[in-house]
Amino acid sequence: MADAMLTDILYQAGSNVKTLGLVRQQRFLQKLASDLPKSFKKVAKMLEAIRMCILRPENTTVHIATCLPKMEFYLTEKPEVKDAIGQLLRRTFDYSGAGPLHV
Repeated sequence: MADAMLTDILYQAGSNVKTLGLVRQQRFLQKLASDLPKSFKKVAKMLEAIRMCILRPENTTVHIATCLPKMEFYLTEKPEVKDAIGQLLRRTFDYSGAGPLHV
């Protein structure tokens, strides 16, 4: 718990680490646990609203990380795949690495 408190103190308000930290989770879960016996439907409705908010496409980000030089092995087997990925990378972001996809 001391680690959670330090994390809460050190990170900026609104940062993912602080927002999703144990201190805020504890508050949320304690309130949820106290409300559950009183009104199951209210708690279920609140959790459904949170779920729907999280799953909205505009609130979702997909992060993909890879090592482009390691991909060379797979891409050299099929040149058409290498070309397609190279086109995608050029359209998506400015790739300035020295790896094999820099075309």
